[in-house]
Amino acid sequence: MDMNKILNAALLTALTLSLTLLLGSCNCGVDIPDAPPAITLDHTEVTVPCGGTAQVIVTEGSGDYSVVLPQVTTATAVTHGDTIILHGKADGQVSGVVRDNRSGQTAQLKVSVTSAQQLLRLSQYDAGLPIGSYVTLSVLSGSGDYTAEVADEAIASAKIVPSGIRIVGLKEGNTTVSVKDNATGAVGKCEITVSMRAFKLDLPELPLTFPYGESRIIGILSGNGTYGAKSAEPAIASVEYKSGQFVITGIKAGTTTVTLTDDISGKSYEVQVVITLKPLLLDFQNGLVEVLQGYDTTLRIISGNGAYELTADESLFTAELRDDLIILTPKSNGDGKLIIKDTKSGETKELTVRVRDLIHSGRVNLSSVTVRVGETVKIEVLNANDWDYYEWSVKDGSLASLYTRGGWGEPFSCTVKGIKPGKTIIKLSTSSWGGGRVIEEIPVTVTE
Repeated sequence: MDMNKILNAALLTALTLSLTLLLGSCNCGVDIPDAPPAITLDHTEVTVPCGGTAQVIVTEGSGDYSVVLPQVTTATAVTHGDTIILHGKADGQVSGVVRDNRSGQTAQLKVSVTSAQQLLRLSQYDAGLPIGSYVTLSVLSGSGDYTAEVADEAIASAKIVPSGIRIVGLKEGNTTVSVKDNATGAVGKCEITVSMRAFKLDLPELPLTFPYGESRIIGILSGNGTYGAKSAEPAIASVEYKSGQFVITGIKAGTTTVTLTDDISGKSYEVQVVITLKPLLLDFQNGLVEVLQGYDTTLRIISGNGAYELTADESLFTAELRDDLIILTPKSNGDGKLIIKDTKSGETKELTVRVRDLIHSGRVNLSSVTVRVGETVKIEVLNANDWDYYEWSVKDGSLASLYTRGGWGEPFSCTVKGIKPGKTIIKLSTSSWGGGRVIEEIPVTVTE
C-alpha cells in the first residue's frame, strides 16, 4: 500500500472527527425549531341548531387548520383563523377531526345537530290567566340567555325573571308570547288567554242603613283591580274606593243609591243607602238618677243630633243643658221626672230623678274631706269588728282616687288622693254579699 494514501486517509478521518465534535458542542448560529404545540379546542362536543350555526375556538395550535366531517349532509365546517364555524344541515350526530396543518396534530370534535324546537323547551305552550294576575313559564332546556316578546302588548306583558318568564294579564283577549334563546336562535311560543275576574262584593243586608256622620265598608271579594264608585246624592252619602274596599259615609239623613263598578269588566252593583238621624243615647243607662243635696249631678249625651229640649220637675230640681251635658241641681227631696227630647229626630228619654240628703251614720271618723291635688287624706271606719267587711267607691274617679285596706283584724280605711279640682262623693257600703247597702256618703272637695 502506498504510504501517502494511508496518511491522507488518516488525516481526513481526524479532520472529520474534529469537525463533528465542534459542531456538536455549539449550534454555530443555526436555529433549531421547537416542537409544534398540541392542538386544543374550547369545546370538543358542540350542539348546532338545524339551519343555524355554532362556533368552536382553537385555543392552542399553529393557526393553520382544516376540519374533516365525514357526513356533510349532517353538518359542514369552515375555518377562519382560530375559529371553526359549523353549519347544521340535518338532525343527527357526526364525529370529525380538526387537523393542525403545520404540526400534523389532530383533535376530535363531536357535532350534534338538533332542531330549534328541541333546543328550547318551555314548561307550557298555552296558559290562561285573569286580568291582573301572572303566570311564570319555566325553560326546561336552553342556554340561559333569553328574550321575550308579546304579540299584543295591550293584552299581556312578559319579563325575564330568575325563575323563568313572567307573563302578566293586562286586558281580556288572546296573544302569543315568543321566547328566544339568544345563544342558539331557537324560539318557543306560548299562547296566552287573558280573561276577566268575576266582580263580587261582600255585601251586607240591604238597604244599607246607618246614621249620618258614620261610615260603612263594602269589601271586594273578586275583581280586576281598577274600580269606580259614584253616589246619586253626594249630599246624603259619599262613596270612594280606598285600599281595596268601598267606603260609604253618611252626610245627612235621606235615601240615595251608590254605584260600585269594576272598571275593567264594566260590571257594577247598585246599593241602596238609607242615612238616618243619630239615636239619642246617654252615658247613664239606669232609669233612676240620684241627686244628692248640696251637689250637682251631670249626665252626658253620647249620641244625638245636636238640638234638645229638657223638661224637669222644677219643684225638686233644675236641669240645664250645656252642649252635650245635662246639669241637675237639687232643690227639694223627692222623686221627679226628667224628659230629654231630641228635637231633630223626635226621640225622647224619660228618667226618674230622686233628690235626697247624704247618708250619715257616724260610722267613719270624717264626715267630709277637703284635699289638695297630689295630697292624701285617710278615712277610717269606726267600731268595726273582725267579721265586718266594707266596700269603698268614688262617684267621679277623675277627681280623686282611693286606696283601701282592712279586714281580718286590720282596721278598715280609705286613703283619698286628690287628682284635679272639683267636688265628688265617696260611698261606704256593706259587702256585696251582705246586700251592698250604702251606710255613709262623704263629700269630697279637691282644691289646687
